[in-house]
Amino acid sequence: MSKSILFVSHDNQLLGATRSLLELAVGLRDKGWTTHLIFPASGPATKYCEAYNVPFEIISFPLPVTYYKQLSFLKRLSRILKVVTRFRSLARLIAKGNYDIVYLNTQTLYLLLPFVSRKQSIILHVREFGFIGLNMHYVLPHLAVKWCMRKAGKILFNSNAVRLYFEREMDIKGEVLYNGVMPRKEIIAARKLYLERSVQHNGTQVFTIGTVGALNPTKGQQVIINALHLLKRRNIPCRLLVVGDGKMRNELVALAKELDVYQETKFVGNVSDPSKYYLEMDVFVHVAAHEAFGRVVAEAQAYGIAVVAGNAGGLTELIEHNHSGLLCEINANALAETLEHLFHNPELRLQLGATGHDTCLAKFNAEGYVENFIHIADSMS
Repeated sequence: MSKSILFVSHDNQLLGATRSLLELAVGLRDKGWTTHLIFPASGPATKYCEAYNVPFEIISFPLPVTYYKQLSFLKRLSRILKVVTRFRSLARLIAKGNYDIVYLNTQTLYLLLPFVSRKQSIILHVREFGFIGLNMHYVLPHLAVKWCMRKAGKILFNSNAVRLYFEREMDIKGEVLYNGVMPRKEIIAARKLYLERSVQHNGTQVFTIGTVGALNPTKGQQVIINALHLLKRRNIPCRLLVVGDGKMRNELVALAKELDVYQETKFVGNVSDPSKYYLEMDVFVHVAAHEAFGRVVAEAQAYGIAVVAGNAGGLTELIEHNHSGLLCEINANALAETLEHLFHNPELRLQLGATGHDTCLAKFNAEGYVENFIHIADSMS
């Protein structure tokens, strides 16, 4: 049975969490649900809504978290007062909408939960570890955060790794809903494009290593650049595509220059659609130490690219080692050895890419994501 649902997003960017929210909103809309979205500001996400005719509104609000640096006591108190004022107002607007479900896209919205009417079904989707993954600091004490989060009617996690972390650290329980990354037909089309690219470039290009994601200290791009340096010293003809932007960009550029691999490294910057860069890659690498899910890994698998991922966090749930990709320890030596092995074994790259594609098609398609969510929502009725 169709329902009405309000999605509240923590940001206006098209990073992993918000992209997954938008795809869920479109999928539910196509199933006959009435969907509405709230963003704190205009940006790429609101442009996406306009393109897909998804109704939304912009209501500005601060978040009850900070990143990389904890605020002083007085600044935390000021932030709390501002958040409470805005969230009370937002909760009143939500109550007027009389939605069947209110969906909060990440744990950064935890302080909204106490103000939303208990008459509505509230889903909190936790998509990050928090401090260990993003160096994220709550402005409230952990006991208060736990109290807020338990106000949710249902808590979802985007991987078992995140679920187990919150069970252990905060005694908060919920169930896992893996992200969908593309509709099935797009996954199949991506693989076809990649195979056509492989035929066109067979034997004619330098071994291309790629990575996609925000350039921040938690994503591991510095490990990849150090591994590229080691490969260059071993006379392996290779280059690196770094797709994304962030606070680490200047530091990573400086590291590439220091290690004499700047000419072999292309910093692409932010792109709304990284598909053309996936098509250039022989191997995709993602070695974040605390990745909650790793959407970009599933995207690379969709294309049938051989994936090397860090043996940690939610990445181990996307990759079955030596079957749908390779897991490696997160250090430059281990990564360089793994990449050198793949350079010398193109047949293995093809095998890993094909199995990874099949895994993505079976487990991370958008249709399954939507159907699984509907099942969860129905169970709350």
